[in-house]
Amino acid sequence: GGVRAPPHFLGKGKQYNISMDMWLPVSGMTLLEEEEMPEFVTSPSSYVALRNVLLERWHAESSREYTEEQAQRDAPMVFQHPAAQRLAVQRVHSFLTTYGHINSG
Repeated sequence: GGVRAPPHFLGKGKQYNISMDMWLPVSGMTLLEEEEMPEFVTSPSSYVALRNVLLERWHAESSREYTEEQAQRDAPMVFQHPAAQRLAVQRVHSFLTTYGHINSG
């Protein structure tokens, strides 16, 4: 909880990112993320882009369940092939839900 300042009030050169609140690296993967989703280890920026957007969207309305369907609509396109994109979003949403980063509390 607590009130968070908008990004431009965090100090010189610093931008707020929701992953900081979750003890997750802003631009990389944790060891647990790498172990649970090895398919993203070779393209961690794709995973991080998906993860951070899903975290931000759930955090914006954390009193409501953030469904996989909503995540599919909100997720940035990180894969060209639609099936790969859908699977990636499904995996990231599932991971974040399983480990209590979204849809908890």
